[in-house]
Amino acid sequence: MKKSMTALAAIAFAGAMGMAQAADISQTPVTIDLSSGSNVFSRVFSAQNDGNTFTDRFDFTSTAGAALSAFVSSFTNPADTHGVALTGFSLYDSGGAVVQSGNKVIGAPLNLWTNSASNLHASNYYLLVSGNILGQGVARYDGAVNLTPATAPVPEPETYGMLLGGLAVLGMLSRRRKSDPRV
Repeated sequence: MKKSMTALAAIAFAGAMGMAQAADISQTPVTIDLSSGSNVFSRVFSAQNDGNTFTDRFDFTSTAGAALSAFVSSFTNPADTHGVALTGFSLYDSGGAVVQSGNKVIGAPLNLWTNSASNLHASNYYLLVSGNILGQGVARYDGAVNLTPATAPVPEPETYGMLLGGLAVLGMLSRRRKSDPRV
């Protein structure tokens, strides 16, 4: 009984030591320029980061009514279990509120997450990519963001009034020409 308790204590201590070794290796926020509508992002992790976790932030600005579509992917080598295991891909507003949680499309060995949102406000937003590093080798993830502007707005009633007024003037001129015997 005493040996069992000692063995359990050793296993618990080893587990606690393994958890204590995990470090947060998040990068500082990166701004993505979406003035052309789309852009890519990625991160490469150096070797010797096994078990470390990260939450990387990618900031961008949206126009009113825009729609966002984004994805992030990574590869985990099943032969020697090294790579990046993605655990989240969410969209946040500038106040830190979740706008849209990502969807895990495919799991290991190819990790693929997508995120989409429509009718965004003209404001600042950020995407949060989270995960952990598997193995001691070099690892990376890659992603892309597309921001589609809002469709053309519906014309104001005044615009329709001006259009109808212009058509009325053209109709009057046409009728006048028909009734003029010189034509």
